[in-house]
Amino acid sequence: MVKSSLPMSEPYTLTTLSNGLRIITIPMAGVQSVGEMVWVSAGTRHETKKVNGIAHFLEHMVFKGTKKFKNSEVISRTVEGIGGILNAYTDTEFTAYWCKVTKQHFDQGLDLISQLAIYPTLPATEIKKESGNVIEEINRREDRPDEIGLEEFFSLLYPDQPFGRATLGTKEIVSSLRRSDFERFRQSHYSPDKMTVVIAGAVTPAQVEKSVRSIFGNLKRYSTVPAVPVVERQKVPGVRLYYKETTAQAHIYLGARAFAQSDPDRSIFYVLNSILGQGMSSRLFLNVREKKGLAYSVSSETALYSDAGLWVAYAGLNKEKMQDGIGGILEEMKRIREVKVGEKELTEAKEKIRGPLVFLLENPFKVAEFYGLKAVTNQELEGPEQEAEAVMAVTAEDVRRVAQRLFTNARLNLAVVGPYKPEEKERFLKVLRIN
Repeated sequence: MVKSSLPMSEPYTLTTLSNGLRIITIPMAGVQSVGEMVWVSAGTRHETKKVNGIAHFLEHMVFKGTKKFKNSEVISRTVEGIGGILNAYTDTEFTAYWCKVTKQHFDQGLDLISQLAIYPTLPATEIKKESGNVIEEINRREDRPDEIGLEEFFSLLYPDQPFGRATLGTKEIVSSLRRSDFERFRQSHYSPDKMTVVIAGAVTPAQVEKSVRSIFGNLKRYSTVPAVPVVERQKVPGVRLYYKETTAQAHIYLGARAFAQSDPDRSIFYVLNSILGQGMSSRLFLNVREKKGLAYSVSSETALYSDAGLWVAYAGLNKEKMQDGIGGILEEMKRIREVKVGEKELTEAKEKIRGPLVFLLENPFKVAEFYGLKAVTNQELEGPEQEAEAVMAVTAEDVRRVAQRLFTNARLNLAVVGPYKPEEKERFLKVLRIN
């Protein structure tokens, strides 16, 4: 057993059991609730092409019944009967099972999420029914060109590898999955050493360790299938066109490859993104939308993973102003590379990040999620306050340096959803230049 603690206003305790399962506890004074999560390193990147979408489908299926809670109605009545909220979500690198409960019901909440993660019954009769619900999710996505565009952007950056595949999978694969596929996936990835239990709120480390150990301590560790490492081969700008004739707008995702979560420039990267595309005071919003009227919706975001990352701007554009819209985003990317940001704008951008980091300290679930995401992507377990301190220390020269590092022709990528055919790709490539 290994224990460590970090001296801050919201300290954490990390315990590693002999089977490799990690327990992170964050006691929070002055709250009456508990945020409970089980994180499993089993996401889209852990799937083979043949079963793409199974991690997300499995997340659905666990709610159909477990060893202790026989069906979805029993699960719902149990969590609602203690005034709690129970759910789960799947991402590229993980699946997270979570529960919010009052402090009196900590053990019941832990019982619920542990049953979902460890003991789902996966009734075969429910798989076909639930596949219909997942297929409707896929249909809904196909009706939303903004969602299609983001998937196309990932596919452009990471072609023919798990990292670039859709979390939902395809209708054909989802409809073909059988109980044995789910069992095989769980046996390949749900070993306790691939799990992290994170508890935040009105609890003590001793209380959490005792309860978690009683449930997870006897689980046997076994060999698992490692995730396929990301392969990056890009040397020139990339363009991907998704033909959709019926869209009222053209939807674009224009961005650049970045770096992993552990990169020392991470905090600077967040500040750069805040300046460019976060909120109505950002450069993209003010210049592309307000001043030039090129887009109704325009913003940017970051996505950093254990061994990859990206920055991307999204815009919904009038199809007649497509080239101008792309040019407007590229112009802002060039400007932040070449001209130092002013101190007032820099301070405001940093405060846009610092504020939410402080706010989450009042929410046990958000605190659990903050630490869990760091753990599952193999980051150092710095708290929200430390992250805020790193952000506030960023300088204007830092921002320009990282912009010059990231915004280069060899890293640029553009995904477009609209009435554009493959033979039009070349005209998009011609404008995709930044240095």
